Amino acid sequence: MTAVTKREIYRHLRNFAEHFTPPAPFSPKIEISDGHYLIVDPRDGTCVHFWAIVERDGNPVYDARVPYVFGDKIPVGDWIIDTAELPRYDREA
Repeated sequence: MTAVTKREIYRHLRNFAEHFTPPAPFSPKIEISDGHYLIVDPRDGTCVHFWAIVERDGNPVYDARVPYVFGDKIPVGDWIIDTAELPRYDREA
């Protein structure tokens, strides 16, 4: 992945987090690569990486889930996402 691509990803993540309006009933979901999703919640500074969709009881579910906090470097597929610069929102806002 090129530096330009990484900058573009970070720009989209920052813009997405900046425009997240608390208290929304859900966290932003960003599809990073085929089958990899990153849920970002700027209210509490957490992220969750989901991948490996399987079927259980006839319903699709994620078989793999890893939680992170803002400041972590998150490996998602072939990418590493540094969340240190993502903005936080005050829970009271």
